[in-house]
Amino acid sequence: MNFEELKSKIIGTLIGAVVLFALAKFGLGPQTSGEAAKMVSDNYGHLPSNPSPSGSGAASLSPATSRPNYKQPARVRTRNGGKLNLRSAPSETAPVVTQVQSGTSVWILEYDKEFKVVNGESGKWCLVEANGKTGWAWGVFIQAE
Repeated sequence: MNFEELKSKIIGTLIGAVVLFALAKFGLGPQTSGEAAKMVSDNYGHLPSNPSPSGSGAASLSPATSRPNYKQPARVRTRNGGKLNLRSAPSETAPVVTQVQSGTSVWILEYDKEFKVVNGESGKWCLVEANGKTGWAWGVFIQAE
C-alpha cells in the first residue's frame, strides 16, 4: 500500500468513526465506544499494522520495536478520580508496575493490536509512560490530548 492509499484509507476510517460515535451519543447507533470501533473496523477494513509511509512529516516505525517514533500526549481519567494500575503486560491479571493518579499527564507509546473486553467493556490496552515508569493501562481510562 503506497502513502496515498494509506492516507485515503485513514481519512475514510476517521470519517466513519466520527459518524458512528456521533450516532452512539444520541442513542442511534452502537452504544459503547468498543461497539463503534468494531463497526468502523468491520465497515472500513483494517489499517496495516506496520505502515511505512514516505514523504516529509510522515511518522515512521522503528523496525526493532514496531512503535511509532513519537509519543502521543494523554491524560489519565478514571471514573471515580482514583488511581489507575499500570501493568507489566496488556492483561488485567498481569502484575502492577505502578499506579497513576487520575488527571496525571502520560505519554501513549503503543496500542495493543486487538480489542479486548475488561469488566464488560470493549477497548484496547495502551502502553504508557508516566512519572518515569512504563506500563500497560486499560485504554478506556486514557484520554488522548
